[in-house]
Amino acid sequence: MRVSRPGFYCWKNRPEKPDTTALKKVMVKSIHEESKGTYGYPRIKQVMKRRGINISRMTIYKFMKELGISGIPKRRRNRSKSSRVQDGKNLLQRDFETTKPNKVWCVDISYISTKQGWLYLAVVIDLFSRRIVGYDFAPHQRTSLPLKALRKAIESRKPKKGLIHHSDRGSQYCSEEYLRTLEEQEFRSSLNVAGTCLDNAVVESFFSSLKQECVYRDRFTTRTEAMEKISQYIDTFYNSKRIHSSNNGVSPMEFEHLYRCKKIHF
Repeated sequence: MRVSRPGFYCWKNRPEKPDTTALKKVMVKSIHEESKGTYGYPRIKQVMKRRGINISRMTIYKFMKELGISGIPKRRRNRSKSSRVQDGKNLLQRDFETTKPNKVWCVDISYISTKQGWLYLAVVIDLFSRRIVGYDFAPHQRTSLPLKALRKAIESRKPKKGLIHHSDRGSQYCSEEYLRTLEEQEFRSSLNVAGTCLDNAVVESFFSSLKQECVYRDRFTTRTEAMEKISQYIDTFYNSKRIHSSNNGVSPMEFEHLYRCKKIHF
């Protein structure tokens, strides 16, 4: 065979390399389950890379196909590309980057269908880390709903005056009671251009993820059941575990932790 005697015995006595294929396949399935079945191969690759596993996207895609699992694709929407910028009330101008926590909060309300009737969810998102810092539920859309979410955010985060509060032009956010609360906190009010939901794209993105990864995968019998499932999604997955591309592939809570430890700089 044209090999030397020492070379042959060296090959013969060399320990076999372990087959890591099966292990990697198990890890892919485990990470997919940890994400509650929401991650596709790009996010699974990010998680495996952080755990020190070198694997290509196509390999993960092949494993997922063999395992019969897949991520949840986002529904595409036809949106207007016009940006009808009006007066100076829109302080963000679609600039969704900020360098400190509690500098810009974005808020909005969405609805969830249950067999018992509509359930409404108001959220407050810190633009720095995309963390949900306050939320509340109600069977109505009155001003008291977003006010409760805002007060929860204020209580938990204790922001300084000058914070930018960005919302759409809904009657709740433009009511005297709500605006009075913003004035008392010395927050700066910022509003979408009328009819332009892209001005609040961060909150729209959250609601899209929530519905794709939680709401649309279930059929809620009661409002209480929906509140429990959504609260669990926000508290135990979205804030603490779900990786975000805007956070360099880490969760909102981990991103804030890295900032406090001065491991990320702007």
